[in-house]
Amino acid sequence: MFQATLQGQYEKRHFLTTPMECISPRGQFANNPGKIDKLRSCHSTGFLMSLDIQNFGVSDPFANDTSQAGGAGGSSTHLIHIRNQQRNGRKSVTTVQGLDKSLDLKKMVRALKKQFSCNGTVIEDPEHGSIIQLQGDQRHAVKEFLEREAICSVDQIRIHGA
Repeated sequence: MFQATLQGQYEKRHFLTTPMECISPRGQFANNPGKIDKLRSCHSTGFLMSLDIQNFGVSDPFANDTSQAGGAGGSSTHLIHIRNQQRNGRKSVTTVQGLDKSLDLKKMVRALKKQFSCNGTVIEDPEHGSIIQLQGDQRHAVKEFLEREAICSVDQIRIHGA
């Protein structure tokens, strides 16, 4: 807390408890360079505040970037979730959710039913949108179908379960 200066006198150093203490809402340190230098030299808990950094071009790294059209077939960066839900006994249902709204899901279900020899339907859910349901465990077959028909890229598909 106290440090010796070059002249041998002791002065009390100002330690910050949070990084927000360096920010002056009313600009009270704008015309006093001595206080700004003192604030620049203040540090605690391993961080150092600098008033020289101005980063006005920051974008949110967690926001969805819809400006790029990535993946195969010009689809966006949203994920497609493929799940298997157990019913009773050996029976199960495969659900596919997150497909693009511009796709004709009824035609897709018709092709899936014919190729996999199973029954299927499109369910409209108010929370999750359109969901495809297929009888049986068709997770890996649906993934291969989506890749082969260039509906989405491999990176967009998430298979849940084993």
